[in-house]
Amino acid sequence: MKDKIVYVASPFFNDVQRTGLKKIEEAIESVGFKLFSPSRDGIVCPPNGTKEQRLAAFKINIEKISESCAVVAWVDWLNPSGCQTRVIREVDSKINIPLPKELLELVAVGAQVKKQVDDARKGKKSVILPQHMQRPEDLKIPNSIDMRLGSTQHIDEYVTPPLNLPDIGTVFEMGIAHTQNIPIFSLSMVGGPLNLMLAEAVVSHSCSIDELKIAIGKFLPVALEPATEEYVRVVSELKMSGSFGGEII
Repeated sequence: MKDKIVYVASPFFNDVQRTGLKKIEEAIESVGFKLFSPSRDGIVCPPNGTKEQRLAAFKINIEKISESCAVVAWVDWLNPSGCQTRVIREVDSKINIPLPKELLELVAVGAQVKKQVDDARKGKKSVILPQHMQRPEDLKIPNSIDMRLGSTQHIDEYVTPPLNLPDIGTVFEMGIAHTQNIPIFSLSMVGGPLNLMLAEAVVSHSCSIDELKIAIGKFLPVALEPATEEYVRVVSELKMSGSFGGEII
């Protein structure tokens, strides 16, 4: 039999997210549930971890979702107070180099020599170059050239993304839970938009930690009785009373 363990699906990639996650963990435990939070109780795979590290973290998370009686999914990427994201993008870098007068004159002479050679070849004549070359009237030479330095990394200022979209790992965990008929309680503390596929998959959506505590508190008494009429009734009521503070997209 499953224990009353809630799996917490959430991003935890910066201090802001970790602070919000801790509040969620405390709220769940205060209601009376035990919980499994990957960043606290699981295997945290470091960035660019080995295949073995990635597989170990993946396996334990999938196992713990299957063992849980419910999943709480924090679908915010941003901090409730408006955390901003640092954007790094690739840009082409180039510099403009002025050409010295002597080089411009040399280019002009070279162009005139080439013209004389081309004309001589066409007529199969010998090339006779005058002592003083004239710059062709139709020859256009720029006063400067652009030199490309290659692709370099440029770090923008901190910016706020236009949409507060969920972490893709959290969405994947929600999908795993849904396919196993494990109730999902989603939470957005900023009222961001929720994809319609996620909206239809969750039992309850809360717009604050207090709302989340009420929802999972109602679920607690029937958490281990999925085959009973009371379980079905409670889940149905939660589904009908769930609030969406943001739009569904």
